[in-house]
Amino acid sequence: MIGLSGLMSKRRRGGEPITWTSRSTAINFWTTGDYVSCAGYDGTYYVIGCGGEARIATATDPTSTWTENASNPFGGNDLRVLAYNGTYWCVVGYSPDCNTATDPTGTWTNQDDIFASGNIYAMDYDGTYICVASSDGDLKYVVDPTGEWSTPTTGSIGSHQINFLAYGNGYWLSGNNYWLQLTNSNIYTATTNPTGVWTVRTHPFADYTNIRDAAYGNGYWVMVANQGQLATATDPTGTWTLRTSSFDAGDQINKVAYGNGAWACTGTGGKIATATDPTGTWTQRTNPESTHGWCMKYLNGYWIWGGEDAKLCTAVNGF
Repeated sequence: MIGLSGLMSKRRRGGEPITWTSRSTAINFWTTGDYVSCAGYDGTYYVIGCGGEARIATATDPTSTWTENASNPFGGNDLRVLAYNGTYWCVVGYSPDCNTATDPTGTWTNQDDIFASGNIYAMDYDGTYICVASSDGDLKYVVDPTGEWSTPTTGSIGSHQINFLAYGNGYWLSGNNYWLQLTNSNIYTATTNPTGVWTVRTHPFADYTNIRDAAYGNGYWVMVANQGQLATATDPTGTWTLRTSSFDAGDQINKVAYGNGAWACTGTGGKIATATDPTGTWTQRTNPESTHGWCMKYLNGYWIWGGEDAKLCTAVNGF
């Protein structure tokens, strides 16, 4: 018991995730061309999704062996994002399909299309509603993902690809791509839940920016984009401030996450930057993998990074 208690306290200690360890050999059933696109945790299993060949893998310890799930209703469509609402796992991706499971190691069921067309790159869960957004800018929400999806009062937020949906501190936030350099990207917010009105807000990014991701934690929102851009706000409906990200101007920052007092983001070339105060210094960390980073999550004391060519890394805070 002393050894286990010491391990748990060590794994959950504060500070930024400094040392990242490759776990790629634990998922060697995924290969070149596949990428780890999303990750989640349900209290028992860690789950990762594969973009490329559309597969699911699970583990009870993310630093150990991952097992691919034999149930695969996903076809050849990339999986982009996972959500777990306490009963159902829901996964969506490069199609308007919704796929669900109660046990991620068991049978996944295709629930048919959420939208008539387009792809789904964005989804989040606020404790009641799962909300998704399509590449055509359309929105849907549901309480039970095996049932019928509904359209909010604001049925569409522009006509651009929605790259992310994020919920935190009573706000929903979305961000999208610019379109053929004819119109700029936008961010939208909805308050309390995603069922009502979504309102366009002002962001600080340069023209022709693809806004990639956002997260909330410890009083701050952090939003990331291409051109190495990163911005923070305490209220997503108010003023956003550009910060120095430590990424190069030509880099794309794809994902950002918060966990246990620390922030981490990733993108071009597998670069990882961390901070405790997102308005201050972001520090580049050494990633043993150098492929493009597409996943960054803090789950039950572990940081999980995923990238192209089936690369996976983990870290813990304070090391």
